[in-house]
Amino acid sequence: MRRLSLLLRFSLLSAVLVTVLGAVLANLLAGQIERRALASAENLGKGIALAQLESFLLVSDLDGMGPVRLMEFDHRLGGNRLEYLGIERVKIFNTDATIVYSDDRATIGDSGAGSDMVRQALAGRVVSKLTYGLDHTGHGARMVEVFVPFRHPGTSGTAAVFEVYLPYAPVADQMRDDTRQLYLALGSGLAILWLALFPIVAEASKSLRRQAAENRRQARFDALTELPNRRSLQESVEHALLGLGDGRLAAFLLIDLDHFKEVNDTLGHDHGDRLLQEVATRLGELMRPTDVLARLGGDEFAVFICDVPDRDIVRRRAQEMHAALNLPVDLSSVSVVVDASIGIAMAPQDGTTMDTLLKHADVAMYAAKKTANRVCEYTPELDPYSHDRLELGGQLHEAIARGELVLHYQPLVSAADGRIRGAEALVRWQHPDRGLLPPADFLPLAERTGAIGPLTDFVIDRAIKDAADWNRRGMDVEIAVNLAGASASDPRIPDRVAAALERHGLAPDKLMLELSEDTVITDPRRVAAVLWRLDELGVRLALDDFGTGMSSLAHLRRLPLHQLKIDRSFVSRLLADTQDAGVVEAIIALAQSLSLETVAEGVEDDVIASALTARGCDQLQGYHFSRPVPGADFERWARENAGGLDGAPATGAVALTGPVRAPAA
Repeated sequence: MRRLSLLLRFSLLSAVLVTVLGAVLANLLAGQIERRALASAENLGKGIALAQLESFLLVSDLDGMGPVRLMEFDHRLGGNRLEYLGIERVKIFNTDATIVYSDDRATIGDSGAGSDMVRQALAGRVVSKLTYGLDHTGHGARMVEVFVPFRHPGTSGTAAVFEVYLPYAPVADQMRDDTRQLYLALGSGLAILWLALFPIVAEASKSLRRQAAENRRQARFDALTELPNRRSLQESVEHALLGLGDGRLAAFLLIDLDHFKEVNDTLGHDHGDRLLQEVATRLGELMRPTDVLARLGGDEFAVFICDVPDRDIVRRRAQEMHAALNLPVDLSSVSVVVDASIGIAMAPQDGTTMDTLLKHADVAMYAAKKTANRVCEYTPELDPYSHDRLELGGQLHEAIARGELVLHYQPLVSAADGRIRGAEALVRWQHPDRGLLPPADFLPLAERTGAIGPLTDFVIDRAIKDAADWNRRGMDVEIAVNLAGASASDPRIPDRVAAALERHGLAPDKLMLELSEDTVITDPRRVAAVLWRLDELGVRLALDDFGTGMSSLAHLRRLPLHQLKIDRSFVSRLLADTQDAGVVEAIIALAQSLSLETVAEGVEDDVIASALTARGCDQLQGYHFSRPVPGADFERWARENAGGLDGAPATGAVALTGPVRAPAA
């Protein structure tokens, strides 16, 4: 049933209340009018009685009147005089309450002792009441019966009681006139009050309706972009999923703006808001009528595409969205390019509820940030929150405390003379039940569970300690440690590194800290601040996996780098793909122009090692020389090959089976 509006409810309720209030007031005032009319009648009856009878009544008359005296009273009140005086009937009682005179002869001598009104009058009070009786014409009529006490001169107390009957009709007429005027005035006043309040309430009702409508809109739409919000999106998605036919697909796309925080910090929140509005506009232009575009908050947007025939269409549309967002945006004469990362989750394969699709799209979106095209579809392998990984995440903090983390080392070999320049420290987890786990199995968990800080501290401290021990034992080696994104922007890292160097007695230039391109471009200002402080300590710095990220020459020139590490993906195809060979040569040339060393990762054989050497690469790293091995094995291998390597694996080189290198921390 439709609910009545506030204005209509006020109108009905106030009308009822005004009516009830008017009726109550009218009754109260009508009673007062009636009492005032009766009091007026009493005064009139008293005046007439005293004026006409007081001077004419003798004390002896109260003992009883003879015929003559009765005739004199009749004569005084006879004829039309009673009617003229406005009196219908008249009686006189003595102190015994006996009627000594009445215009009705039959009642003379009757006693009124039983009358309460007579007794009150004898006590000195003027009293009255409404009664019904015969008027002077003999017809029945309503009358006002007034009892007036009479004090005779020279006597004390009441000497007699005059009872006069006044016609009620004039009193009733006066009451009706007064009541009519009362009702008119009261009704008019209340009507005016109601009419005065009505527009006020009407305006308040309109304002409340507008506010309620705005509240409902804000509950479902984002105020800045006017797009549906998370709540509205969830309703649309859940409804669409219920109607998804067999064999049909739906896609949930999560879009996150890269470097939006940098725009906010540099240009201010007003420009950030304008950027978000422009993003909403560009995405909106790509939507179909059945698509749902929403802003989830911050710099995150979501697109729900219902009823798509295959994944290829979703991929193409995601690329279209990415291309639209990758165009420059003019913000107060400042042209800004903000890239976006897009994660895709498909229903029903990846989830049948909004929460599940959002979670999986979020996983894919974070994976997209590490790819070149910034678009990624969800797969279970990407999810760090599987049951096993959640269990590992809960055990990771304790593993650090129990000393279950160990470091393996992979040598860094000089391309010029084959001598060992140093080693890269790679963390492993010696799990009591699962065996030796590579970093890919637990580092993402460390970043998401907050364990990356303690883990990084452990790797840096242990690597510096091992390097210091080797150098004290005559091995002139450099140690390289990889910094994860969160650690690279942590302003406390320089102090911790300085403390570890001092604690173990390692020269700062023997420590090389590596970080990826993605780490640099994720938060360039904070990362640069940390790197410059490390440079002031004398620590050397390397850019890892160079060529796979999106860093620019401007980034390189602003950072105190000493080394570029060529990603294994280019090294492995150096001789098979001319484009990859061109990339490797360009990186080496770029490094030389910037006075930076180059290290090639993933060197698998002597042919590739020779080709890299010929192209001017400074250092080589890969299985061709040694897999990552425990510290003691690395030290033995390094001593056995102290004279240098000739390009092939040295005699006695450790060839332990183990996982291919992955970033350590």
